[in-house]
Amino acid sequence: MSPRFRDTGKVARARIISPEQPSLFDPEPGGEIQRILVPGASTERYSRIWHVGRTELEDGILYGRLGFEGSGFADLWNEDDKDFQETRTPAGVAAPFAIQLSDLRMVFQTRGRDIQVTSFTGAMKGILRDASGQTWDIETDRREVTFAQWRSTVDKVTQMRFVVEPPNPNYEGRPDLERLIEGASLSAAEIVLRSENGIVTDADIVTQLLDHVQLNYGRDVAVGERTIDGEVVESVYSSEMHGETEVAVRPANPETGEVEKETLRQELTGADDPGHASQHG
Repeated sequence: MSPRFRDTGKVARARIISPEQPSLFDPEPGGEIQRILVPGASTERYSRIWHVGRTELEDGILYGRLGFEGSGFADLWNEDDKDFQETRTPAGVAAPFAIQLSDLRMVFQTRGRDIQVTSFTGAMKGILRDASGQTWDIETDRREVTFAQWRSTVDKVTQMRFVVEPPNPNYEGRPDLERLIEGASLSAAEIVLRSENGIVTDADIVTQLLDHVQLNYGRDVAVGERTIDGEVVESVYSSEMHGETEVAVRPANPETGEVEKETLRQELTGADDPGHASQHG
């Protein structure tokens, strides 16, 4: 039987930033993380319910999985009725993570379009906030750049995701977006562009979308690839993060698609401080 998944996964690095005022229950941020991130801890984000799965503490590193549940509909064959019946089917995906409790450095796997850097960090922050009543932050291993600066450092852009909203006051220089949003009377639009050969990022429609986001009428995430020392490395640009996050390709279990615990440990203990800025020309 052929593997269900690819034998590689994508791993990002980050650091959890504890609240300015520590919890009264446990002044040590690492202890608070361990108390909060237990199986069943959950939060809701963009109509998805995210849960923490089974966790394990080993040598000061907390391992676990964070994922979301959902459902869809499928026409399934019913032998008794000899007909197809619309049936609600469960759906969801989880991403493994590892957190070094001594300094709150974290590595986690992204899972295709379902769990990306910003969706994982947003869900993790939500769980920490809901359980503690305090604001936690997560800083990814990133460098602050504009989209144009980032684009000049990647060989190609394979995916772009935009969420755009009506502007205030006008659509000057963005007629295609005006026709889309106003013509369809939209309060918001999500637009996804994909190309394995590389998106032409200076195409007129892409330029209009980028300009719209730059004017603070939405947000975007772009995925690109660059080659470093003969190795293809994925880079994710986010307007919300005002910069890029590099995502390393690492071996994964081909039966599950997940990066194994030992790989996460090596990535975590061998990683540089996520506060550093990578240089790309």
